Amino acid sequence: MGGMKRVFASAFACVVGASLLGCSGVFGPRVVHEVFVQTDACGNFVVLVDAEASGRALDIAVDGRSMERFRVDGRQVMTWLGSGEPGMSYTVDVTLKGVDPISTTVTLPAVQDAVTLSLSSTHVYQGNDDAIVVEVSDVCVEEASPSWRVNFDTAVGTEGTMLPSNRTQRIALTNDMAVGVHEVFVTVQLSDFVTERESLVFELGVPCADADGDGTSTCAGDCDDADPEVNTCPESADRDGDGHTSLLAGGGDCDDANSAFHPGAAEGADADGDGFFVLDGLDQDCDGVVDQGHTQTDCDDNNRSVNPGREELGSPNGLDDNCDGRIDEGTIVFDDDGDGYSEQDGDCDDANSAVSPGAVEVADCRDDNCDGVVDDGVSPLAADDAYESNDTWDQAHSLRGGRNKFTTSLDVVMRDGADEEWFTFYSNDGLFDTWGINAKMLVGPQQSRVELAIADETGRILTRRTVTTDGEAVHLSGRGSRNDSGTYLLRVRSLSQPHDYCPARISLNSR
Repeated sequence: MGGMKRVFASAFACVVGASLLGCSGVFGPRVVHEVFVQTDACGNFVVLVDAEASGRALDIAVDGRSMERFRVDGRQVMTWLGSGEPGMSYTVDVTLKGVDPISTTVTLPAVQDAVTLSLSSTHVYQGNDDAIVVEVSDVCVEEASPSWRVNFDTAVGTEGTMLPSNRTQRIALTNDMAVGVHEVFVTVQLSDFVTERESLVFELGVPCADADGDGTSTCAGDCDDADPEVNTCPESADRDGDGHTSLLAGGGDCDDANSAFHPGAAEGADADGDGFFVLDGLDQDCDGVVDQGHTQTDCDDNNRSVNPGREELGSPNGLDDNCDGRIDEGTIVFDDDGDGYSEQDGDCDDANSAVSPGAVEVADCRDDNCDGVVDDGVSPLAADDAYESNDTWDQAHSLRGGRNKFTTSLDVVMRDGADEEWFTFYSNDGLFDTWGINAKMLVGPQQSRVELAIADETGRILTRRTVTTDGEAVHLSGRGSRNDSGTYLLRVRSLSQPHDYCPARISLNSR
């Protein structure tokens, strides 16, 4: 159970001029004697207010929002139950009309483990009246309880079971549940907050049988169900015939009813033999560790061509070849930029979500709506950028200085096919550091050529590159044994473009 916070109040309000009546006359006292706040590990808190008044309103607010209003007649204790996000703090204000408000801060503790899952037996079998046992610990105040929902496997629309607090409940494994591996989930929810999820993987064995009528079923240990004279297994028992003696008989077979479980058995399943396994959460080799040796799950264990070790094919095939949760990524049918259009749908730049057949054309010297025409139907830009004039090296716009490495981006507008933009900056380098300056075209005009160049402080070009597509860059490197610190210049020069006043975004960084 959570903590209790007590706030004492000593404020009384009496009507001025009614001293002959005292504070208990016709008007009566107005006082909040005490405020209690009780919290639990389920995200609940209970506010109890001991107040006294004669027909006065009392308001309880949380973080400035009124949550409950009471009418106080005489001395009485008001109770309000609220809930919040575990680990968060809330301000509770208690206001009795005519009395100064009382304020206290409540911090809800982090959620504790409130639920555990287990099997009713070490091994469970179809039709054997076995069950999942859900145990709920007592971490909540009595007035409130979270919701506990239990679901089997991942079937969509599976109905859950709501459990009360402070209870242990058996969820029967029904006869129509298939033999094999299953997973049960339990979700704990407090109001809108999901605070805990637990799961349990188990294997449902084949139905128990007593074919020889000796009163001992196969589930109870009959290792020869065809001979009524044999109903208990000798010390050398190997019920499942896998060559390993059961734990009860002194061996190492941890599931002597299943030949796939024994010391030395392969962990996981590899039905298609591609070397990648389905992680099933089971301990097939009986060493107490599940799925050891495997970190990646084969998403299609019936197809050798599908596994986490493969690359996605360059042409679409409708399969998730590399098991990354995406189908045909990198092909013409996959929407790489998430704008709702693939290359097959007519997306002319599937790396840019702002460009697609559904986009609106804007004045950016690009074919935004993929109709093959740049800036059709819109008026081109007709304004300079904020850096003008910086058309020569000695007019260079000064960027950040200082001695730290940096990254910045520049939004420039090139007025025509011969426009130049110059920027000056300081790049710091130390001895034996890895140093370099990188200028990259992030977004540039289509059907254009732009030259990016890095120069020294006198304007002498040190390196240059003509870029025609987004992502291309120019780079200047230094030598580790030399200090290359100093002032440098970036020149952006338009060589050709669709029309005047084309915008571009360029990143510049020193490392």
